[in-house]
Amino acid sequence: MQDLKAMYNIDGTAYIVDQMSRTIQQRVDMDIIQFLENSYKDTGAAFHKTFDVYPQGQYALTPTEWQSQLRTLVDFLTQEMRQSFKSYDATFTIVGNPLDIMLLPDVSWSFQGSATNVGGVGVNYSIGAVSGIATYKILSSDLIPQGKIKIIGIPQREDYRTYKYYRATCLAA
Repeated sequence: MQDLKAMYNIDGTAYIVDQMSRTIQQRVDMDIIQFLENSYKDTGAAFHKTFDVYPQGQYALTPTEWQSQLRTLVDFLTQEMRQSFKSYDATFTIVGNPLDIMLLPDVSWSFQGSATNVGGVGVNYSIGAVSGIATYKILSSDLIPQGKIKIIGIPQREDYRTYKYYRATCLAA
């Protein structure tokens, strides 16, 4: 570590901490997605929908019309999930790469962390909201592969909430 600093003026400790925190966060994200998939496996309900942000090969309308159709597609997929849950009381989160999320019109951003360092750890995600047939929370990060947007729905009715994810648990003796 000291050799890196002396020879190349690179703070190796900050770099390694940043890489470790990114890896751990990606693992936590994968655990959450896996937990949700396992939780809904037996119910037949679809807790997420993914769609391609690129127009089909034969698409002949303008980019502005394509953008407005994305909003319609998001609302349609949300409605499908609501019917799958058999409940209209659900929270929806849209997750995607910043280049893909930029296609969604009228996003109100509450936090934009464009390559900011917080305590030596790189923070590069944004959080916002947009309205349609539901109010969607939006998470945008360059760690998410480009080209697809995922909508995640979680039912909010107490009788539908049979699972809760606890990242860390401790047992009392």
